[in-house]
Amino acid sequence: MIVVPTKTDQAQEAVLNLDETTKSTFQENVRLTNSLNFHYRQVETLRADVSRLTAANKILMDDKVH
Repeated sequence: MIVVPTKTDQAQEAVLNLDETTKSTFQENVRLTNSLNFHYRQVETLRADVSRLTAANKILMDDKVH
């Protein structure tokens, strides 16, 4: 049986072969990427909330006028 390494296995092996400074930089980049993705999702949620609240505010203001 032939075992073909997956991309994940290859990536993990490549990280293990890095010197400490490069490994630390790589790990920091992974952490920053995860953080950026989290904040992007938060921004999208907040934008949806603003849109929903703006629409609700418009309805309330229209009701107030009538």
